[in-house]
Amino acid sequence: MLVTLIVGHSVAKGQLMVDFNSSQSGGGIPVFEDPTDPSNASFQQKGYRCYHAQHEVASSFLTATYNLNFTGTGAAAVTMTPEWPSTTAATVQQSIGRAQSQADTWIGSKNNLLFPVAYEEEGAPGLYAFFNGAPEGDLVDEALFLKQSGYAGISQLYSSELGEKLTKRVEIYEKAGLKVLSVYLPATEVPIKEETVKALANRGSLIELTVQKKIDDKIIESIRKTAAMADRLKIKVALYPHSGFAVATVPQAIDLIAKVNHPNLGMMFNLCHFLKNEKEADLESVLEKAGERLFAVSINGADLNGKGWGGLIQTLDKGTFPQKRLFKQLDKIGFSGPLSLQCYGIKGDRKENLKKSIGAFTKLWE
Repeated sequence: MLVTLIVGHSVAKGQLMVDFNSSQSGGGIPVFEDPTDPSNASFQQKGYRCYHAQHEVASSFLTATYNLNFTGTGAAAVTMTPEWPSTTAATVQQSIGRAQSQADTWIGSKNNLLFPVAYEEEGAPGLYAFFNGAPEGDLVDEALFLKQSGYAGISQLYSSELGEKLTKRVEIYEKAGLKVLSVYLPATEVPIKEETVKALANRGSLIELTVQKKIDDKIIESIRKTAAMADRLKIKVALYPHSGFAVATVPQAIDLIAKVNHPNLGMMFNLCHFLKNEKEADLESVLEKAGERLFAVSINGADLNGKGWGGLIQTLDKGTFPQKRLFKQLDKIGFSGPLSLQCYGIKGDRKENLKKSIGAFTKLWE
């Protein structure tokens, strides 16, 4: 079992991730560069801390303490006592093995045992940079820059970044303590294949799905099958309203969600597309209607009366749209999903643009 204590909306600037599957008598903090090091626990998940317990010995599943250092409040000790309300079997509690056949046995309410839980700290939530604004360079340098700048990871990877590229990126990002949040794909009459997104399985990731040309029974069924496939991998599917597409507005996304009728299908709110296609005065009401089906949000600097993308997509330190208005409504509806930064078409040096935006984002939460 992986227990992740990490940011949601309005939560921490620090994180603790604990891998129960790593447990062994030795315990200890993992040394990723040397997996044979005796301080490592067996099968240690990259980026996660060990849980100090003996292999399949239930009596050793006791309270553990982890020393952290949060940027907002400094050093802190987090104490955690694991509980398993749905099983008393030590082998199940420790989740030994990672085969898909074993993961598939966790069904119904027992899936709750595999879900992330949050440890909250006052301060800004995590912010993911869109791939369209990522700095040039190799993946290691990219991840290092985003980590040092204060981003939680990257989102909206294009189809050209899937396959082996996606697997490699996930590995590099997780080693840096970052997350690959989402991929950006079109809905067609052919459902998305599992192997396309399998590298994101069991990581709280998303498929951002555009519906570009039409909505008919074949598209609806295809999206339903994609949502079901992704559900098995613990990946959410979010419709991405996009100006000029068949699903361009929040109401259109809500309507399609109802037609597909699958609990793993929700939507993403994108500020720039909302301001392009809908009435700014309707912001609060459309978010209220999206409700629990609002899986993610993208933000950027924007002008209230902007017409073209140059005015509707700017770095977060610019524009006349009041970002706190959006955050206030997200808090009101209980949104706890990820926030991403739209960077499409912004001119200038990408690294400098990202620094400006994360600086403005942090100030919004002071």
